[in-house]
Amino acid sequence: MLAKPSSFLFFSLILAIIVAGGLAGLIFPITPARAFTIYTVTRTDDPEPDSCLPTDCSLREAIRAANTAPGTDLIVLQAGTYTLSRPGDKDNVAFFGDLDITDNLTLQGAGAASTIIDGNGSVTRDRVIEITTGVTAHISGVSIRRGFSSVFSGGGIFNAGSLTLTLSRVISNTVNNNGGGIANQGTLVISQSLIMSNIGNPPTYGFGGGLYNEGQLTLVESTVSGNENRIGGGLDNGPLATATLINSTVSGNRARENGGGINNRGAGVLNLFNVTLTANRLEMVTNNLAWDGGGLKIGLNSTVNARNTLIADNQKTGVLFDPINDDCKGILTSAGYNLVGTTAGCVITGDTTGNLTGQFPQLGPLADNGGPTLTHALSPDSPALDAGNPAGCTDNAGNGLITDQRGYARSVDGDGANGPRCDIGAFESETSVPAPQTQHVYLPILLK
Repeated sequence: MLAKPSSFLFFSLILAIIVAGGLAGLIFPITPARAFTIYTVTRTDDPEPDSCLPTDCSLREAIRAANTAPGTDLIVLQAGTYTLSRPGDKDNVAFFGDLDITDNLTLQGAGAASTIIDGNGSVTRDRVIEITTGVTAHISGVSIRRGFSSVFSGGGIFNAGSLTLTLSRVISNTVNNNGGGIANQGTLVISQSLIMSNIGNPPTYGFGGGLYNEGQLTLVESTVSGNENRIGGGLDNGPLATATLINSTVSGNRARENGGGINNRGAGVLNLFNVTLTANRLEMVTNNLAWDGGGLKIGLNSTVNARNTLIADNQKTGVLFDPINDDCKGILTSAGYNLVGTTAGCVITGDTTGNLTGQFPQLGPLADNGGPTLTHALSPDSPALDAGNPAGCTDNAGNGLITDQRGYARSVDGDGANGPRCDIGAFESETSVPAPQTQHVYLPILLK
C-alpha cells in the first residue's frame, strides 16, 4: 500500500512546477468561470418549446433557456425571419404568445434588414417582446414587426426593465390602447433605429402610436415616422415621465385628438436637442377647439425644453375645413437657436437667442440621405443652415454633438459664408465624410 504524500511534499511539488514554468517563460492564465451562456438559434419556426440544443434551438427555446441561466446571456440570430405562432398572452414565461425576457440578456441579430422577428399577431394575439421589471436587455440588429396587443400596452415591445435598442427597427405593430410600437415603463434607450408604421387603434382612447413613455426614454440618432394613435401619433410622454430626443427626426405621424407628432402631458418633461419635428398631422374626426398641436402639444403643467430644434410644417385638419399650419401648442421653453414655423398658440419662453419664427424650413422629403436611418435634408436656401448655436450644438449633458443623425460630421460651413457652424435640426448640410457605421435599418417597402 502506497503512503500518502505529506502536505509539505505536495505544495513543494506545486511550487516547483510554478517556478519551472516561470523559468521557461510560461504564462499561467487565470480563466474565471463563465457566468453566461451563448445560444445560437438554429431554426426560424416556433414549435412547442423544449430544450435549446446546439443543433435544434428556436428563438423561444433560447429565450426560455436564457431566462433560467445565470448571468447576462447572449442569443445570436442569423439572417432570417423568425415567426412566432403560439397563441396566448400574459403567461410571462414565454411558453405562449410573446417572448418574455425575465433575466438579463443580449439579443444580437445580423442586421435589421435581414434579421426579422415576426410577432404574427393575428395568430398569437400578443405583442412580440416583453422585458420584465428588474431585467436589463440589449437588442441590436433586428426588426420587430407585426405584434398585436388587444388589451395591454405595447404592440411591438413592452419594457418594464432597462432596454437598449440599437440599429433596429420596430415596424407595423398594432395595439388597441397605448404604444403601437413600444410601451415603456422602465428605462429605454433607442439609438440609430427606426420606429415606423405602428398603429394604435383604440375603441375609446389611446396614447402613443410609435412610442408610449411612462418612464425614462432617450432617443438618439433615430427616426419616428408614419405612426398613428388617437393622442401622440409619434410619441406620447406621460405624466411624471422624461423623454430626451437627440439628433433625431419625428416626421409623418398622425393623431386624431392631440399631438400629431408628440404629445407631452401631466408633469412630463420633454427635452429636444437638434430634433427635426416636421410633416406631422392632427386629423380630427370631430371638430374640437381643445384638440391641437399638429406637431407638438404641450399640456398644462408639463415641460418642454428645446435647443437647436426645428419644429415646422406640421398641420391640423378637421371636418369641413382645410389644413392649417399647427406646429406647437402650449408653453415651449427655449434654450436658444430653434426654428418654429407657426407660433400661433405657442408661447415661447426662456432663452430665445437665435430663434427663428414664421419661416418655412425648406426641407427635402424623408429619404435616404446617408447613415442608417431616414432624414429630411436641408435645401440650400433653408433658414436652418448654419443657424444653430455658434458655440456648437450640444446634448442634454452639454457634450458637443460632433455628428448629425446620420453620423456625418457636425459642424461645417453649410452656406459657404461665415465658416463652420451647426445647423438647426437633426441634419447637418454640406457634409461629405460619413461615420464608419452605415448599416441601414429600413426597407423601401413598408408593411401596413
